[in-house]
Amino acid sequence: MSTPEDTPAPAEEELPGEQLLDEEAVEPEATERREPLITTDQFLTLADTEDLAERHGLTVVLIAGEYESGKTTLLVALWNSLLNHGAITDAHFAGSRTALGFERRAWLARLACRGEKPDTDRTHESENGFLHLRLAAHDRMREVLLSDVAGETFKQVRYGTPFRDKIEWLDSVNVALFLIDGGDFADDGRRSSALSNTRRLIGQLRESGATPTVAVALAKADLITTELREKWSREGQVLLDLAREIDSGAVLLEVTARPPGGEDPAGLQDVLGVILKPPSASAAVFQPMRAERMIGRVT
Repeated sequence: MSTPEDTPAPAEEELPGEQLLDEEAVEPEATERREPLITTDQFLTLADTEDLAERHGLTVVLIAGEYESGKTTLLVALWNSLLNHGAITDAHFAGSRTALGFERRAWLARLACRGEKPDTDRTHESENGFLHLRLAAHDRMREVLLSDVAGETFKQVRYGTPFRDKIEWLDSVNVALFLIDGGDFADDGRRSSALSNTRRLIGQLRESGATPTVAVALAKADLITTELREKWSREGQVLLDLAREIDSGAVLLEVTARPPGGEDPAGLQDVLGVILKPPSASAAVFQPMRAERMIGRVT
């Protein structure tokens, strides 16, 4: 009769590639047989990711912008592109702990328009949290937490509430990505307020004393006509100069996360280029796997 001491502990559920964390990891053939599954959390908090932080380290990304500036749409575009293609340039999809959260957002985008013209459901303050991606870049595993924070939160910051009061985890942020709505910029009546709002948000981050890597991204960049190009170059440089008061290496990006006509998104590789920097030598080595296998089941 076996005793509790003789009973082996149940194996811990692992994300794709989890077995490849050190030199003693199992062989790829064993990985194929095991069929690791993606986990299905709706979203995570920083406390939920302590194990990832201890084992791999985290890249925490604050995606900041006004209501309907394209924050959630960007998250959906990253998810769909990684599932459809298995990678975005050199960043290979290697798993997620929030597959259900990503899928819910993507499904709501399709449902809202019956598949004809996607309209991503907006985030509410009660849903503020993180979505998780495990990516492989430079042959190393990278753990990325992407914030999904309501535009109302940033509106309050813009009105003067200290950034740290609304984003309690501000000191954990590695990358701050500020989105400005290209649709607002293209509209003569909304352009001035869109620029002013973005400047105030960047200024509030500067006042907070936090020093993450910073990028400013023109979302819905396909809406910027040739006639507006010169104006955007000038106004974008103003935003970039302000961002460089926080991070001297700040960059200006353009993103079209939801192009018309079903085309692939543009600019995602530049976003990931900011997020994914060459890792330390201790980061986990990655072995590529097929994306359609890595999605596994989400039930």
